[in-house]
Amino acid sequence: MAREVRPLVRALSLRPVPATGVHRTWRGGDRLAAVVGIGPVAAERATHRLLDTFGVERVLVAGVAGAVDPALAIGDVVFPSEVLDRATGTVFRPHRPGGSGLLVTSNAIGGALADEGTPRGEVAPLVAEVPPGEVPPGEVPPGELPPGELPPGTSAVDMETAAIARVCEERGVPWAVVRTISDVPGTLDDSILELLRPDGGLDVAALARLLVREPRQAARLARFGRDVQRAVHALTMAALREL
Repeated sequence: MAREVRPLVRALSLRPVPATGVHRTWRGGDRLAAVVGIGPVAAERATHRLLDTFGVERVLVAGVAGAVDPALAIGDVVFPSEVLDRATGTVFRPHRPGGSGLLVTSNAIGGALADEGTPRGEVAPLVAEVPPGEVPPGEVPPGELPPGELPPGTSAVDMETAAIARVCEERGVPWAVVRTISDVPGTLDDSILELLRPDGGLDVAALARLLVREPRQAARLARFGRDVQRAVHALTMAALREL
């Protein structure tokens, strides 16, 4: 989301640059920041565009995520050791030592937001078997889980990292990921997710309609906004340390 990257852009003194097929892009010296959009399809397309357009030597995926592990709290920083594509069962391992935990990428978080072509409220069906050795011993292969369920040991969920990792691996570009927790179980639902535009920005008209229809949502939305702000601050600090 643009909200996630703007503090980083300011801290690095980056300037807007045009990039076809990418929501927003900034550059300064040997640093490049971009908003790739929400969901795996958008992220994959944008990553291809960025790697085609710029001489990218390595990629850091940075953004907020939803906690699954009850030990995680708002603002906690997550450097996963593995990233699972929920749709295919493929496991990617970041090119950064010292990570821990499993980050799961799904095309729908909370059952509300999906890429173009996938109805809202549905999780894309699993279309591939898990190759032997892809899932750590003792864990349930994603292909054997009911739709919508997550593997045991999942730390957090997002909607883009596995898609970006796949492109980077195909292109031979080293990548890493840092995510910070912006919501915990039970705090995010369809009514909030549907307020986001494809670039992650707030749909003001949708917000107005929601508040007219459900005025009691105002306090909840304000709390969520504060949680996201806290997560973005933690994300900016963590990302700067990695660059």
